[in-house]
Amino acid sequence: MINRDKLIAAYMKEYNLPQDVAEKRADQTIAKLEEMYKQKQDNSNTEGEEDSEEEFEEWVVSEVICVKCLERWIAVRPSDVLLKKLQCPRCSYIGAAIETGEEFYAEEWDEENSEE
Repeated sequence: MINRDKLIAAYMKEYNLPQDVAEKRADQTIAKLEEMYKQKQDNSNTEGEEDSEEEFEEWVVSEVICVKCLERWIAVRPSDVLLKKLQCPRCSYIGAAIETGEEFYAEEWDEENSEE
């Protein structure tokens, strides 16, 4: 699913965060994704549908900003999750996130870090 080490490295690289802060943010992001996955799984199971891994194959990794408190973070989410459903990690407001336009692709990440 999500590679924790790569997510930590992305937080450290993009935001110049110390490792302990990047680890905390990565853990929060992964926990939120697992919660969303479980909720979606519970919803589909209550509707009588079988859970399908195909639903969760496409993920979006992008930098977003909360227009309420101006906090920036890297959002990792299934492609069908709308920005208005994202919760700001600083002010906890839901619905004020917009993308900055910066996207991260696994292929580019692998190419950049294979040289190191």
